[in-house]
Amino acid sequence: MKSNDSGRPNIVFLIADDHRHNAINALGDTQVKTPHLDSLIREGTSLTNMYIMGSTVGAVCMPSRGMMLTGRTLWKIDEPDLGNWLLWPQMLRESGYHTYGIGKWHNERRSFSRCFAGGAETFFGGMSDHYAVPVHDYDPSGKFPEENARVGQGFSTDIFAEAAVEFLQQYSDEEPFCLYVAFTAPHDPRTPPSDFTYNPNDLELPDNFLSQHPFDNGEMYVRDELLADYPRTDKEIKHHLADYYGMISHLDSSIGKILSALDDTGVSGNTIVVYTADHGLAVGQHGLLGKQNLYEHSIKVPFLIRGPQVPVSSQSDAFCYLYDFASTLCDMLDISIPPSFEGRSFWNTIINGDIHRHTVFSAYKDKHRSIRDNRYKLIKYYLGDKITSQMFDLLSDPLETDNLIDNGKDHPLLSSMESKMSELQTSFSDPIAEENSTELL
Repeated sequence: MKSNDSGRPNIVFLIADDHRHNAINALGDTQVKTPHLDSLIREGTSLTNMYIMGSTVGAVCMPSRGMMLTGRTLWKIDEPDLGNWLLWPQMLRESGYHTYGIGKWHNERRSFSRCFAGGAETFFGGMSDHYAVPVHDYDPSGKFPEENARVGQGFSTDIFAEAAVEFLQQYSDEEPFCLYVAFTAPHDPRTPPSDFTYNPNDLELPDNFLSQHPFDNGEMYVRDELLADYPRTDKEIKHHLADYYGMISHLDSSIGKILSALDDTGVSGNTIVVYTADHGLAVGQHGLLGKQNLYEHSIKVPFLIRGPQVPVSSQSDAFCYLYDFASTLCDMLDISIPPSFEGRSFWNTIINGDIHRHTVFSAYKDKHRSIRDNRYKLIKYYLGDKITSQMFDLLSDPLETDNLIDNGKDHPLLSSMESKMSELQTSFSDPIAEENSTELL
């Protein structure tokens, strides 16, 4: 590969599906083997409080990716086709980058064709059998008709990684490239190849494992939660963890091949590499399996970055949203931030360790709302006429096991957190806030 002459860095953006924020060995989960992601952490910067804003539907990945791509907040992205909002790969394409898309695209085909000048092995959808994923070759017309789909040969993670390596080996144009690789792992069905299996008997359950959630959160029978029987058993959850870790280790191995291809082609030094995910996953924590909740394990994602100007072996716990990435990318590349991007750049957080946000607000459907600051977190559940609340001290209780306001107990900061949540709901155009305002008229 010939180095580009523009001086602008290349971009390799890697995004996983269902990868919990700390399910990486170097970030604290020592049960899972992730040597290549660990090396990415050593060679760059990791943001350990990267949040998604939530979801309006059970398929959390769809709005999460929509927010990440548009740089817009939850109720302003025009799902599922993303309207006519500018998407950051589209912005790079219009700025002279050669954009190339591989893997999962859980938004409309029209938005994919706006973003990428080329691509391979594209899967339009949410999930599939990893050994029989339906993929498309790049369609210059942007239509990608269903009848043109074919069954990919091999495991999805391998298919996508091999396409990425092939692109890196063959690319020879002068303009910088943006390679976007979206994996379907470690999303279920979790069927890791035999070389990456874990023995369930060797694993420990998470400290916040429960056989059943303490109360009905309104999503107890969503698809993800039916992957294991109620009540959850130690044995069954350990099997789920083994498969989850196997998928992650296999994914890590494939990412290693992409990183090696960057080294072999001589462009690693002028390439920004980002690894993140669309949301986390419970896998037994709080008696839950899925991501249809607002606990930390489900709304936090890994965010690893390596490249020019990025500090080495650095870590920040600043609060960031994944939808902030679009604006951050503009700062990184010295591109004016488009007015449609609502996110705030966290580039100064990466290079200087600056504080980014003081609070994080998240939402799930019209059922759950949460807010957290540097110590406390409040979650509210709206189920019919009943509102159930939880409040946690995340400094002393990071696993969210001790509800400070259980059984009607009061807390001196509860009222102020409720007020702040209400302010943020209004600022984000939360439909629940608008309904409450209408009722007061």
